[in-house]
Amino acid sequence: MRKELDESSVQELINEFKSKYSDNEFDLNENGEFCIIKNQKLKAIANFSLIPKGTVKNVDGKTDSYLFMGLIFDGQKTTVLPEIEVLNKDIASKSWLSNQIPLGMFNMSETKGYQLFKQFILRSQSKELMDVFDVKRSGWHYVGEKWVYVHSGGIIGETDKSIRLIETESTLKLNNGITSKEAFLGSLDMLNICDPKLTHALFSLVLVSVITSPLIQNDLAPKFSMWIEGRSGMGKTSLSKMFTQIFESLKLVHVYDFKKDLNKNIMNRDCVSIFDDYGTSKTKKVADLTNEKIEKLIRDIGDREVTSYFTVRPEGMVLFTGEKFITMGKVDIASSAGRVVRVQMDNLFDKKQTSTYDPLKVERFNSSKEGSFLSTSMASYLKWMSEKLNSHFFESYRRDFEYHRNYYSTESNIHSRQKDNFAHMTVSFNFYLAYGLEKGYITPEENAVYGEKAKNVFFELLKQQAVSPFDPDVQIFLDALEDLIVQGDITVIVKGIPYMNQGEGEVLGIVDVSDRTLSLAWQPVYDMVVKHILVQTDNSEFISDIKLGKLLREANLIYRSNDRVTKPVTGLNSRAIQFITNKFPALIEEIIEINKNRSFNELLDEYSKDYESNNRRDEEKEKYKGNKRKLDKLKSNIFENRKYLRD
Repeated sequence: MRKELDESSVQELINEFKSKYSDNEFDLNENGEFCIIKNQKLKAIANFSLIPKGTVKNVDGKTDSYLFMGLIFDGQKTTVLPEIEVLNKDIASKSWLSNQIPLGMFNMSETKGYQLFKQFILRSQSKELMDVFDVKRSGWHYVGEKWVYVHSGGIIGETDKSIRLIETESTLKLNNGITSKEAFLGSLDMLNICDPKLTHALFSLVLVSVITSPLIQNDLAPKFSMWIEGRSGMGKTSLSKMFTQIFESLKLVHVYDFKKDLNKNIMNRDCVSIFDDYGTSKTKKVADLTNEKIEKLIRDIGDREVTSYFTVRPEGMVLFTGEKFITMGKVDIASSAGRVVRVQMDNLFDKKQTSTYDPLKVERFNSSKEGSFLSTSMASYLKWMSEKLNSHFFESYRRDFEYHRNYYSTESNIHSRQKDNFAHMTVSFNFYLAYGLEKGYITPEENAVYGEKAKNVFFELLKQQAVSPFDPDVQIFLDALEDLIVQGDITVIVKGIPYMNQGEGEVLGIVDVSDRTLSLAWQPVYDMVVKHILVQTDNSEFISDIKLGKLLREANLIYRSNDRVTKPVTGLNSRAIQFITNKFPALIEEIIEINKNRSFNELLDEYSKDYESNNRRDEEKEKYKGNKRKLDKLKSNIFENRKYLRD
């Protein structure tokens, strides 16, 4: 049976060659050998032949390689060769033959024989050959003027083109035991697993991710990453994987695993790549190297444009998880923070945190994990999205994006980048709801409820982006410091505003607006703030002043003085640490207002005292005059009486 099959295949290929490629110069003989026609006779130039099948092109239409079927004759039997692919850069020379057809032999000089083969290959390109489009990564690709989604399991979207995916680890993770409707509704139920800000953020991240490359190509690039912060053991990685990983193979690397290429992970297209477990490095060297890499990744994503030059250009979304937000020396963290949506982890698994642990969260998590609802729903959603991308999707997206960006602009103290970020999150979430509404999975009323809740949750999360992304101990210290200054327990004066001490205690801080410094007498201020923190938190210790000073310096919050964190400052009785005022605009305004009010009140008190003193003097004068008049009258009466008695 096998022999008959081989003979049939050989004959079919010979017939195909004769019907499509034979002419007055080239043909095959009965053995399948490549021949030239000389004096109307076939002359074999080699013991093998090539039958063109097509060309492999990239999505821009440039030829990358040539595809052939082949036959080889051993003197007795003809055999079909495995499919042959020759790269465009290799086709010019015959060197590829030794790898692809090692037993092939020419009946003339190899150079002359291969020149005849090249002449034939060139002529065959005018025939109707199959075009195969090669794509390197899974995701959306614009092929033949249509958007199609390519993954290792196939193609989503209508196309008449043959598309080949080079990577093999991007097969959509599906639960074939549930319907598209069940997958959609199960996905929405995932929003109730724990804190809505956390679930909505992760949900929207994956929805933005699955359309990232089309958005980039249409000048709507999402320019943000997401960072989940929380203590070890709370479930950051588990929750992140369940929400964002839509393939059978995880797109995840440990941030400190330098054996894996971090750049390779970020190049995943139209999906979420996870960089896991930041903040757990065992050496400072590893931490510093990792910080530099992560900072670059954040900026590459935050600055991406279709026209921008990149060594690598990320075309997916990125999720970082860690116990804290990135800390960088010599870098303004606030700049990076504008490119990152930060979300606090809710406690899922840590039973030691009794105040936040809830077994119902775990139950809901396990139920959703077993169902694979979101990844299963993505397959149907991507099919629906393929129709939209090839119609008027981008006009609708741009309109909705501008609307929501203006909506979030009412929050004036938020970085403009963050308003863009949350507009993307909201619009992508609403498109997913529109998919469910159009399919009849939810009612218009339910659609409105889900949409309104999401908008409120996103607005609340947006406002939290104004909160400092500093080390937790730094943030605790800064919060306590502000409390003590506002309460008047720490006296801070402003250079240029008169100050008269009325028993308020020692001056421990000076604001110099022109120099943009907030100088604080470091040791007494540190002692007061730490005492306040320990009382408020029932803790027994806090980080040392030396370590805190180092963290403040790394966060770029203070000025350096010869590599020290403190320096002498006129007007303060001990060495001072100097904060950069534009890092704390609200606090500086409050300090200025306190001093203005303090000076005004002091003037009022002084005026009031002078007024009361003058009134008392006037009253005493009047009283003195009245008494004097009475005395004078009494004296006059006595004098008159004496005169009367003498007479």
